[in-house]
Amino acid sequence: MAQNDKPDMLFSLGEKLRSLDNPAWDKVQAVLGSALGVGSAACLFLMKSNEGFLSLNLVLALVLALIVPRIITNRLERDFDRGRKFLMVAMLICILAFGGYTILTQGPQAFTRTAKPAQETQQAQETQEESAENSEAQ
Repeated sequence: MAQNDKPDMLFSLGEKLRSLDNPAWDKVQAVLGSALGVGSAACLFLMKSNEGFLSLNLVLALVLALIVPRIITNRLERDFDRGRKFLMVAMLICILAFGGYTILTQGPQAFTRTAKPAQETQQAQETQEESAENSEAQ
């Protein structure tokens, strides 16, 4: 079967997007850019990975934020600058929302390197107080 016998779905979608007028293309950029921004932020925060410097979640977020818009620009031969702006804004909103949620649920100590749960911190303080009392009694 030859390659041209069956039309490629991505190619037909690309042709439809390429033929859109400017106001419609601006709306498509807003939707695609926002979706890519939320997807990138979700990769950063929802995928748990402790593999070191280049973990899978960081690589996927970079692919969604940097490479996919470039592919869209090259394939459709249309400018995707508005979509990139929506991507950045959506990602910024998600990052700030996740940071606010973390502060509300875990407190500011969640962002420090030596963050300990409140119960462990309280137990450590009680142990220090008991050892101080014991040393004073002797």
